[in-house]
Amino acid sequence: MLGDSCQPLRDDLERTAYHLEVLREVAAQIEATRKPRAILETVLLSAMGGLGASSGCALLVVGERIQDCIGKGLACDPEAVPPELLLPVLERVRSSRHPVAVNAAQWARWPWPVAAALGLPVESEQAALLLLGPSLGAGAYDDEDMRFLHTLGVLLQVSLRFALAGMREELLSAQLVRRNEELDRQVLHLRTQRELALELGQGRSLDETAARALPLILGGFAYTKGVLVLVDRQRDWVLAEARGSVFRPEKRAADALLFAC
Repeated sequence: MLGDSCQPLRDDLERTAYHLEVLREVAAQIEATRKPRAILETVLLSAMGGLGASSGCALLVVGERIQDCIGKGLACDPEAVPPELLLPVLERVRSSRHPVAVNAAQWARWPWPVAAALGLPVESEQAALLLLGPSLGAGAYDDEDMRFLHTLGVLLQVSLRFALAGMREELLSAQLVRRNEELDRQVLHLRTQRELALELGQGRSLDETAARALPLILGGFAYTKGVLVLVDRQRDWVLAEARGSVFRPEKRAADALLFAC
């Protein structure tokens, strides 16, 4: 008799140990993940496995729009969720700083079966929803199941926040790199213009000035080939200085080049 009375307690302890093992594995898997979709999918599969759910869906919502939708055991179509169903849920979720269990009555009109649901605020305009279908054992989820789901929600919330912060940091870093490259290019061009102005101010002959100016211009734009052509149309006079290419200093060639430009 004593053994029979201890069996429910033993079963609860085994289930709690199993849930803790699932949580440990989830934390290890998503620790190095920086992609929100991969985090959503990992947590969804772990929730379904830990609770024996027949189906499940994870949503990432930005503003009032579903940005990402992952379904297992069902067709997760964001277009199938009308705003009048989504907005009341989001209002409750965003009014809290922590994951919240959503009343089952709010899922009666949902486009797929929902037996347990957890909503979590991620950032000011972002929220996530974790929806689970009925249990394969045909029983309702109890308090222990909901505690397990809530702990998963905390892991999901922290991981999504960390991943999104990392994405913003990478974006800002890329913008800074592009900005620094643009500034470096502007500095190089200004230096080239200064050096070119100094060369032009030396009072040298046109031939010598062209020979010294062309390499400065090519270097300023990182070009390996180019030609500098001076044309006096009244005297039919052409001066050409080339680097890495061949150009005949004659009027016909000069006219064709000017026309092409």
